[in-house]
Amino acid sequence: MSDDPTQQPPSPPPEGDRETDTRELVHHVVGGIRQVYQHASHLGDLSPVDDIIEDESEIIAKSVRLTVESQLDRWSQHPPYCRGFHAKPHAVVQATFTVHDDIPEALRHGVLATPGASFEAWIRYSNGNGLVLPDLDQDTRGMALKLMGVDGERNVMPGTDIVAPGHTQDFVMMAGGSTFFVADIEAYVEFQEAKSAGSYYFDRHADDKFQRVRAFLNAFQNATSTPQTPVDTQYWSLAPYKLGPHEIKFSVWTETMPELPPYNEDDPDFLRKGFEEQLRRGGVELVFGVQLRSDPDTMPIEDWTVEWSDQKSPYIPVASLHIPAQSFTDRERLEFGDALSFNPYHGLPAHKPLGQLGQLRGAVYQASSRLRHARNDQVEAEPTAFGCPLSGAVPGWHHRPPDGD
Repeated sequence: MSDDPTQQPPSPPPEGDRETDTRELVHHVVGGIRQVYQHASHLGDLSPVDDIIEDESEIIAKSVRLTVESQLDRWSQHPPYCRGFHAKPHAVVQATFTVHDDIPEALRHGVLATPGASFEAWIRYSNGNGLVLPDLDQDTRGMALKLMGVDGERNVMPGTDIVAPGHTQDFVMMAGGSTFFVADIEAYVEFQEAKSAGSYYFDRHADDKFQRVRAFLNAFQNATSTPQTPVDTQYWSLAPYKLGPHEIKFSVWTETMPELPPYNEDDPDFLRKGFEEQLRRGGVELVFGVQLRSDPDTMPIEDWTVEWSDQKSPYIPVASLHIPAQSFTDRERLEFGDALSFNPYHGLPAHKPLGQLGQLRGAVYQASSRLRHARNDQVEAEPTAFGCPLSGAVPGWHHRPPDGD
């Protein structure tokens, strides 16, 4: 495969028999992911309740296949294709990321290496569901941050030999709490299978009942947080990452923002419209903080349902984010946002995701993006600066009415 991020992906197979089309497209998107992951190493330690997974290649390949099949089921008859996750955006906005002058020396790695350094950035706010639904529906909320002008060695994309494209650094986050609703890659595939079958994931058998209850409570917390606008809440990485020699999680919270607009829960797009009104009035100031893994015994890498105590290890503010007043609903911005891709592996090894779930998420996001861009006749490319739109963009979710139940 070419390392050129602007190269058009290979054309997918033609539409045909549903079973044949799915099988061939899965092979097209996934490629040699099974063989690659047979040689993948285990990252980090496993929590005491988990057994070592003997064949993670099969599990990750299965997750990728389920994701691709889900996208085909949703969008093959109703194109253009949306993301496999976070299908409905609220906004794609310009921002500036600036490293604090007083950042502790021990944390000066990757994009945080130089105090006072500043990066142009894009932020995409979204709902978490793979369907485009009204904002009041129970759902998670996402924030994806992409810094531009990031030079240096790149991560290798999971499941391939391709170096992460462009000169960007992505940080992906969710609102509603600092923990995830599945513990490991086996549980995540089990969740995907339950969703595909229309059954209830939390009713399924679990060897660790306490872990399943914890996962249910995390899911409830993730999906029942409904802010008035996308910046009216805090976002967490959920997942552990490297920061140079350290293992960390990160978070973004709002420091100052314009007054919240009146809340209209009857409007299916109230999050977008409320944020649009805020940014007419002025800019938003955010803080980017990191949490060090200070106690490996209680802060596992592999079980994302376990909270890392912010009493043992408080979040340390290391950078600021400024979102200036702006409009983000013109056609050019909407189409630009549709063409963007976010992946935790887009970036530097100093910020590499940790753990098997981190590998799975990188592979799944990559496959979802490749399918979406290929089917929409878009070019997969990374932005370089403000005012430089991606080529090959096509209209996206905003031209489609919300999906029903």
